[in-house]
Formats: sequence, structure tokens, C-alpha cells
Amino acid sequence: MKSFVFCLFAAALVLVLSSSLSTVTLAAIAPTLAVDQTPPAPGPSGDRAAKGQRQRGLLLPGLGSLPKAELEALKLTAEQQLQVAALHTAQHQAHERLRAERQSHYAALKQQLDAGKLDPRALAKRADAHRAAARVAEDQALVIWDGLSEAQKTRVTAFIKARYDNIAKRRAMPPDEQPAK
Repeated sequence: MKSFVFCLFAAALVLVLSSSLSTVTLAAIAPTLAVDQTPPAPGPSGDRAAKGQRQRGLLLPGLGSLPKAELEALKLTAEQQLQVAALHTAQHQAHERLRAERQSHYAALKQQLDAGKLDPRALAKRADAHRAAARVAEDQALVIWDGLSEAQKTRVTAFIKARYDNIAKRRAMPPDEQPAK
């Protein structure tokens, strides 16, 4: 869609430059050159990423995400629900903090590149801070895991096993027989 709008704009620009149109004629053409503001449809991976963020499930370290529907099926106690809510809040705050750190990392890298002197050790220290913050979130998720009852852990285990069995089944298929993502 963007390329069509660009071609339309380029054709109008050529028309304006090649002929001596008055400003009145240009003003009449301008509304037809409006750029389409609708966002493009997300691809398959974009759909999954957006869906996972909307669901607000639980990310278990080493196991992957647990969708909101499965989390609700666990029938968490009030204390467990507070822990999950606290984890979501902490993850959101950590994401915002890490985003700011990433921007400052790129600024520092740009500054080093502009000066012509790279210091990978200084950049690595920033990466270590990023990993430490990620470990804090993982530890909070593990506290939630430790607080689950045996029945809840069994249900999560069955869900993760079904997911990985499905992945193994897809990997065993020849590429031309795999379902579309």
C-alpha cells in the first residue's frame, strides 16, 4: 500500500513539475495525495507476539510462556494472584528501565564511534546490567512456581508437555507438509 501511495505521489509531483499548474489546481489535487494511515496487517510472528503481550500470562524461565487462559485454569489463590500481578508490574517497570538503558547504550556506542575509539569492556558492563535485571524477573517467576500446589504444577507440566509434543511432531514432518504458521 505504501508503494502505491508513493507512486501516486511521485506521479503527481512529476505532473506538477512538468506543467505550470496554478496553486488553485494544486490545492484541488492535494487531498487525493493523502497518505493512508492504516497500519499494515501484522505477519504471523507479529500476531503471536502481540497476542502474547495482550494475554498477560506468565513467563516461566526455561519453559516459555503460560497463556492467560491456562493461568486462569490453575485457579490461583489470592496470594498467588498478587504475586503474578506484582511480577507483571515489575516486568513492565524493568522493560521501561531496560529500554532507557538500551537507548543510552546506543548513545554511548555512537559517541565511541564518533570519537574513533571503541571500548568493548564498557559496553559489556552495560550488557551485564541488562542480564542482572533479567535474572531478577526470572527469580520472581521462580518464586511463583515454588508457591504453586502440586496439582497446579501437574497441570502446568501437562500443558508444557503438550506444547513440546506438538513442536516435536511438527519438526518430524517434512517441510512441505508442515501447517502454515
